[in-house]
Amino acid sequence: MKRQYVSAVLALLVCCAPLFAGAQEKNEGKLARVYTMVPKHGSGQALWEALKAHAAYRTQQGDPWTWRMYSVVNGKGLGNYVVRSGGHHWADFDAYDTASAKLNLSEHFNKTVQPHLAYVSSTINMDDDAHSHWVDNDNYRLFSITRYAIIPGKIGQFETALGEIHKGLQKQKWAKSYAFVNVVNGASGPTRILVLPRENWANFEAPKPSVMQVLASEYGKDKTEDMLNRYGSSYSSAQSSVIRYLPELSVLHESK
Repeated sequence: MKRQYVSAVLALLVCCAPLFAGAQEKNEGKLARVYTMVPKHGSGQALWEALKAHAAYRTQQGDPWTWRMYSVVNGKGLGNYVVRSGGHHWADFDAYDTASAKLNLSEHFNKTVQPHLAYVSSTINMDDDAHSHWVDNDNYRLFSITRYAIIPGKIGQFETALGEIHKGLQKQKWAKSYAFVNVVNGASGPTRILVLPRENWANFEAPKPSVMQVLASEYGKDKTEDMLNRYGSSYSSAQSSVIRYLPELSVLHESK
């Protein structure tokens, strides 16, 4: 087997979102703002307390956006924090910049959290509803994240193969949740992200029947292998990690 083919199969076999929480309302957008925070060495508890205090400050000030916090608990970026706000349109970013300045949200972050960080990066992502299947569950706490670097010129190949995989799983009534996200700004090249949510580590057990077996039931063995080969040969690398949802460090609104 080619390396890419193996990676593609494993990514889907691991345990195969609005991403990460709740069903998307009809009037919500598909864009999300995502920040990744790399702690300074030894910041530990001090950073945790600063993030908790900052989340409380945003709540008290009336931050209009919901921000969900996660920590990387396995894989690349272990120990980093990821915070995400989704369900937005492009125009929402303008409105939020104005609101954030009036509420002094960035100023408070720079004073309380920034001193404990070595580095911060951000991306703007877009939910790919056409290739996603989401089953609502308030108990999701762990999320497997696989980040694909798509080879320039092979985006169409990736999308076509992914569409076939998604269609096959849906026709076979695949029950587990999965979601794809497109990074539309902030990546070094074409990037797609696969998100697989789970309630706990036990739920990461490989499903039976496997994804490949399910797809073979729909397409046959030869077509399934060809499809997964086309999928796997369309990206140059796949990096995976697991993140844990931290509601205690999040800015939440009952309506969201």
